[in-house]
Amino acid sequence: MKKALSFIGLLGLLLTFGALTGAAQGKKSVILKAPFNFEVEHQVMPAGTYRILVEHGWLQIRSQDGKTAAMVLTLPVSGKTSEGSGQVVFNRYGDRYFLGQIWLPEMELGRQTLESTEEKEAAKQGKLMAVRVKLESQAGR
Repeated sequence: MKKALSFIGLLGLLLTFGALTGAAQGKKSVILKAPFNFEVEHQVMPAGTYRILVEHGWLQIRSQDGKTAAMVLTLPVSGKTSEGSGQVVFNRYGDRYFLGQIWLPEMELGRQTLESTEEKEAAKQGKLMAVRVKLESQAGR
């Protein structure tokens, strides 16, 4: 019971913090051309073109054909800001790729996804390698 209440409290803080930082950063939409299959929120996303929308701490990713979509809560992450059109960082373990971070142009902070159960299991099996994919173009705001 205590763990459940702690989890709910932590989730509330994450949602509040994500909403506040997301509101300050606004809504951004970009295009990603993923050269490989990757996983996000317990879902495998096939290689292809995706529109990514970041708003109020949430990241929505939808395939160009509209057949595949996911929505995930993100946390702000600091570090070196990417230049140009931005980039997506995937966490690679062997032949599995997991969406890890997104760095959008004009934003001071990047956004980082929470590690899924599947990613934690993959991390036990193999070595982490960061794979960066540049965002192709800005699709709008």
